[in-house]
Amino acid sequence: MKKLNVLAFASAMLAVGAYGAFENFESGGAEGSTFANWEGDGYITNTSVTCTYGVPGGQSVGANAKALLVEGSVTNATLFSGMAASTASQVDMMVKIVWPDEALALPSGETDVQIAVGIDQLGQLNVYCAPKSGEGAAAFVPVTGELASNEWKRVSFNFDYANKFCEVSVDGIPCVSSSGAFSPSAVGSDGAWYKLAKADATKLSSMKVVGTTAIDDVYTGQSSEPLPFDGTVADSGTGAAVSRQWLVVQGVADVTAAAPDGTGMTVAQKYVAGLNVNDGIKFELKDLQPSTSDATKMVFSFPGTTANGSTFELQGSDSPNGTYSAVTGTFTAGTAGANNTIAVDVSQLTGVKYFKVVASN
Repeated sequence: MKKLNVLAFASAMLAVGAYGAFENFESGGAEGSTFANWEGDGYITNTSVTCTYGVPGGQSVGANAKALLVEGSVTNATLFSGMAASTASQVDMMVKIVWPDEALALPSGETDVQIAVGIDQLGQLNVYCAPKSGEGAAAFVPVTGELASNEWKRVSFNFDYANKFCEVSVDGIPCVSSSGAFSPSAVGSDGAWYKLAKADATKLSSMKVVGTTAIDDVYTGQSSEPLPFDGTVADSGTGAAVSRQWLVVQGVADVTAAAPDGTGMTVAQKYVAGLNVNDGIKFELKDLQPSTSDATKMVFSFPGTTANGSTFELQGSDSPNGTYSAVTGTFTAGTAGANNTIAVDVSQLTGVKYFKVVASN
């Protein structure tokens, strides 16, 4: 029977080293065995741990052929020893996704949980947190769609103790939901920052894994900077390679989704245009008029962008759904809020009826 799978961070106990893997331990073990300060119902198993997106903590995983299999619960009471109170903290680790047979709930007797994540019976990752407004009881809320059973995922946490929030990411992508805030100081918009269930928490002190699952490559640290995510996510619509770090900063996950500011642009289109997903700016061609000073030219107008220095080009097509190609060379967009203009020879526009401005870098 696959029991409920919960990963809980608490502050009741005294809070592995900065980085914990299991390559140096013999396979096997029994109940009560200790592996790198993990105690409980677990043993070392030979397994292939697949890091599809980076390595927790930026460390080397070496052969990466062993992990800690959990069948019941394991606890680490020294994982966060030496950490300073009221300081931003990070936890980064690999977790094997296993769908449970039981409904998702906190481990029995746990009353001091700051935040927890768990897989529900639909294969969704849930976060146990307080309502982002700070009012009401803590509960599990789903923050991802269905995750494939038996796959390894990199699960990462950024704890902000100044505001009592924690950012949760899977494979470097923030877990955005309506229960999460856009940032610890902007709770009105959806995001990946979740309110700690324990309002007076100032530091991490213990970690407990409950269920039938496996963990590996556990990294912990303290820094005012977020976890160093890098790499890109491909967007089929624009062909853009969207920065994962940008997604984390923006608090969004799906590059094909509509940007939350209501401009009608997708997240990927915002990235390509050098905009922020909540800035309310729609980068598009605004106007086309004959030049008042040169009858051989047409003047195109478009808004400035927050990404000063980004280069753009005017593209044209003979039909709205046809292939667009460059009409002009590249140009640099100006200051956000200001109108930009570019003059184009009429001879360049032969047969072109539809136009758009796109980023060229």
